Amino acid sequence: MKRGIGAALAAGALFLAGCSNSSNLEEAEDTQVTTTGVATEATEAKFAQVGDMIPVDCIGNECSGEFKVEKIQLGGECEVPLISEEAPDGMQLIQLSGVLTASKEVTDNQGAEIGVFPETPVAWDSEKFKTTGEWSGSCDIPQQYEQWSTIPAKMGEKIRMYGAYLIPKDAKELGIANSKFDLSKLETSSEQSPPELTVKKPVEEQEQPARMTTIEEVPAAPAEQEDEPVVGYTEAPGQEAPHVMEKQIASCGDPAIHETGTTFFTDGTSGWTQNCASQMM
Repeated sequence: MKRGIGAALAAGALFLAGCSNSSNLEEAEDTQVTTTGVATEATEAKFAQVGDMIPVDCIGNECSGEFKVEKIQLGGECEVPLISEEAPDGMQLIQLSGVLTASKEVTDNQGAEIGVFPETPVAWDSEKFKTTGEWSGSCDIPQQYEQWSTIPAKMGEKIRMYGAYLIPKDAKELGIANSKFDLSKLETSSEQSPPELTVKKPVEEQEQPARMTTIEEVPAAPAEQEDEPVVGYTEAPGQEAPHVMEKQIASCGDPAIHETGTTFFTDGTSGWTQNCASQMM
């Protein structure tokens, strides 16, 4: 009888242990699936976009400023060209602009506010090699913008920032502080320029200044076709007295832009004649 009771108790214990192990296994599998999902989601990089407000001036996970990204232009020409210079072999130009603000007051040891700066951009290639951006000396700073990381933003103020850097041509990602941008998604044309930035037109499309009117383009007053003698001179005024000249008048000057008496001769010279003076009055 005792053996029967003992066997029954042992069988019950094994059954409970089996249920417990099965339950624990299912919980472990659920935990593993959940953990794997979190890990997969965490490994997928979430890229920032043009137009985003990204944190800047970060120490660890604490950031003291924000940067509204207005433009990221990869390749192309400088927004405001300074000198004509091609990018070194293996490098390409990238231009950044936006508005910097302080989200936290940053002070020095004396308690004076020093403000916040955007970090120098970095880039990663397909093999995850990291390169710090090199400032490009071929671009000037657009009007109303400050050079990247030169003027700090303090609490309650905004600063427009512009940066032009050289990064490797095989760069795949761009980093500013804790934010990353997918360079393959960026346009390389200047159409990304924000309204605040003045986009320079190509030289052939720029408005050309009015050309100075040349002698050949001056609407010439018709010369008098008479047999009267040509009286005048070709020297500077006061250097030669008017006299009969063996020249033929091609045209008189335009009264709107020439001195009275200005005369153009058929031999390509010019001077003053009484003939044109009388006609231009």
